[in-house]
Amino acid sequence: MTLPSKTSSLQGLVLHTLVGLVLCSTPTNVQAEVEVRLEFVSFNDDLTQYVVVMQDNQQGRTVQIRDTQSGAIKKSYFVTDPNDEQKRLKRLKRKFPTQGHIGQVGPKERHTIMGAPDGRKGYDVLVKRGNRFGTLQTIPLKLNEETGTTAVGMLKTVVWAPSGRFVLAILNQTIRVDNDDDDIDDIHYIPFKHWKIKWFKQQQDGSGGS
Repeated sequence: MTLPSKTSSLQGLVLHTLVGLVLCSTPTNVQAEVEVRLEFVSFNDDLTQYVVVMQDNQQGRTVQIRDTQSGAIKKSYFVTDPNDEQKRLKRLKRKFPTQGHIGQVGPKERHTIMGAPDGRKGYDVLVKRGNRFGTLQTIPLKLNEETGTTAVGMLKTVVWAPSGRFVLAILNQTIRVDNDDDDIDDIHYIPFKHWKIKWFKQQQDGSGGS
């Protein structure tokens, strides 16, 4: 049996991930001062832009067109009710017809994306292939400079390009600001390049046996 040296145990990593997935799907009773939720919709033909729905508890609900790599908002439409939203999305899907592959497992079913805090001030987007684990990218977590506390990160959604050449990771960060909790989703573009994965070193567990 082999274990990744970067973590205390493989079992701990998997357990942390499974607990995280349960937590991200469980409603919370904590009232956030700022709460932002993002829901991916679809890509345009060349995957350079995508549509996302944003729910902001202060600014309302909007349908946005964003640049894939930078995340910059190109256009934003306020929607007043579900019918208005559906009509807007129906029109946009004519120019954004490409569905992303939503889920942790990639479109070729070779790699699985997971996430865990790196123990410092970042959040690791991890890759699993077979029995191997590695870090694809580390996303910086928000910092409250007054208190020195770091946000709690949670990987909520993984959207793969149909070809698998990049992923969009929706990462939620919750951080205490003054006496309130800011609870905000962000989307991160991550190129999926095999040669850039930092695979954990494998070592024998020392249990022996034949």
